[in-house]
Amino acid sequence: MSIAMDRFASSGLFPTFQPLAAHQPRVEMYYVQCRNCGFEPEATGGRAPRMCPKCSGQSWERFTRPGSLLADAERF
Repeated sequence: MSIAMDRFASSGLFPTFQPLAAHQPRVEMYYVQCRNCGFEPEATGGRAPRMCPKCSGQSWERFTRPGSLLADAERF
């Protein structure tokens, strides 16, 4: 006589924990621009290069474009 039993509720599809959620693309919110000439380097990720290639200035300012904060908030 066997003493083994069927596992309780072990068949079917059950919701499981997914530690890695689907990756949503990030919206670039912060941009940099040269204070002297207004040059905006392409896709720096919010970090300024050492020198401006246009005027050789070393002074940068960081800013947000209108609507970029709202576009980032829509991800959540």
